[in-house]
Amino acid sequence: REEELFKGRSETCVKYEFASKDLSKGAVRAGGYTVMQNYGMHCIHPLNNAVGITIDISRKAPPHIPSSKFDDIGERLLKSVSFVGFLE
Repeated sequence: REEELFKGRSETCVKYEFASKDLSKGAVRAGGYTVMQNYGMHCIHPLNNAVGITIDISRKAPPHIPSSKFDDIGERLLKSVSFVGFLE
């Protein structure tokens, strides 16, 4: 698991990514396991610091499928999030 302050945002956010093996019966029957990857961030809402927001994207894939495209999609998603003033 990897976590770090997200320097690509002005809000206080921690970006994370991690992967785990899926050893469910279906994955094992298919000849091994699949990898579950998560890419996301936890943020303090900029208009109400009592509120935390989590944004996350995940994928499930065989271990031999590269994750570079998924990482790029995740990074673009996290940079695109905007916070609105719905919290008073």
